[in-house]
Amino acid sequence: DDYAFGDLYRITSLASFKDPRQVCPPFAQAGTVRRSGEKRHLYILGDSFAEATRVDPDEFDVDSYRYTHWDHVLHLTP
Repeated sequence: DDYAFGDLYRITSLASFKDPRQVCPPFAQAGTVRRSGEKRHLYILGDSFAEATRVDPDEFDVDSYRYTHWDHVLHLTP
């Protein structure tokens, strides 16, 4: 998975360069408590590194999460 391990992984096939993938626990299960009652919205304008298979919205302490690829149009209304 060259997205997870970078160019060095792509140009080598040495097992010593491969770290096991670590999965982050969902925010609520991590035992963290939000300090304020303010609403938080997270918008990610990204590439394949931020696609749904790589980023889980439950990893963030937000009320609303939105991802769009950088070459797509995302319309927001206040």
